[in-house]
Amino acid sequence: MVNAAEIRKKLRISTDSLDEDIRDNIDAARLDMSRVGISEAVDDKLTDKAVELYCKWQFNYMDKADQFERNYRELRNAMSITEKYRRGEEDV
Repeated sequence: MVNAAEIRKKLRISTDSLDEDIRDNIDAARLDMSRVGISEAVDDKLTDKAVELYCKWQFNYMDKADQFERNYRELRNAMSITEKYRRGEEDV
């Protein structure tokens, strides 16, 4: 599972003063994915990428919030109809 330090690096934030906000956004992304049926049991690079996109959206990274929102929603929706992510299998 991606953590605040990894997301901070992706956002190019050098201080840890925003880590609480980052952690809150990681949790919110996970809850949103769960809301559409993505199992919390699956933790892989694709779920980490969805969390990263969600955080970039929330922090308006590079002033491209709309793009990151769209990318997040499209990835989340695609994952939500994939059997692996609905059932929570670690391997396909």
